Amino acid sequence: MALQKIVETELPGLILMGERTAEDDSDMTGAFLAALLDWLQATFALQITVLGDEVRVSREIDSGIETIRLPLPSVITCGLRLNKPRYASFRGQMKARSMPIERVSLDDLKSKLQPRVETLNLKLVRSDRNCTFVESVDDLVRSLQFETKILG
Repeated sequence: MALQKIVETELPGLILMGERTAEDDSDMTGAFLAALLDWLQATFALQITVLGDEVRVSREIDSGIETIRLPLPSVITCGLRLNKPRYASFRGQMKARSMPIERVSLDDLKSKLQPRVETLNLKLVRSDRNCTFVESVDDLVRSLQFETKILG
């Protein structure tokens, strides 16, 4: 809801977001925002080209790379291979330090955070696997045959 309110205030034509969230690796933030705004979305973008009032997106899918065209405004989640990271120069870092940062509270946005997902249960899973280092391929084959009984 907070992102939705910011978008409704700023009125961008294109929103680029990361592919995953750091908290739970869920891939949902871009999809939820697009749904709340009633905008089209493209996910896992590898290449983005803005063409006037539309955007062309090459995106990674299970069977290869798909290229689609969307009208603006749209939400695009960007894949890791979209570009190579650049590192800011010292001068750029110093310039960025002096730039003002606008702080916006939920009260300013007239928005309330409401939990929409409830965690019903959380189970910790134990792994009883043991890691064994072997010296040679023969030792590996012997271990797979006699200890783990994977090879017959």
